[in-house]
Amino acid sequence: MTVQFVNPLPSYPTWRQVGDCMKDEAKKLDVKLIESGPTGQALDATAMIKQVRQATANKKDAIITFPSSTGFTQVLKQAQHAGVVTGTIYGPGGKEFGADYNIAPDFSVIGEKLVNAVSALPGKHVLGLVAAADTGLGKSW
Repeated sequence: MTVQFVNPLPSYPTWRQVGDCMKDEAKKLDVKLIESGPTGQALDATAMIKQVRQATANKKDAIITFPSSTGFTQVLKQAQHAGVVTGTIYGPGGKEFGADYNIAPDFSVIGEKLVNAVSALPGKHVLGLVAAADTGLGKSW
């Protein structure tokens, strides 16, 4: 089995640790893990999407990534259609977003619970949910 991990920020310490942990676990399970991702310190969704497409074309058994924009939905669905198991980290989750598996909190549920909790309090309230962008996870949030 070959798994492609498209790491959003392989040079960033937290994401570097995620990649290292995946590598260790893959070794224990006798799974070949290939890690890729954008170079530098900035997230590059376009480069990541190209790497997901390439992993699909190379017939990897599974692809794991952080879907940092809505552009990931279509390429992950294409991977699924090609028989690739897809996993997302902090994605919106569900097959409708191209994820066979999603590992992370469900921000849609968290946002709903927060809004409901505040709206249940007496009086008038103004609530702001702050997100990095109004697409992908930010939109779900």
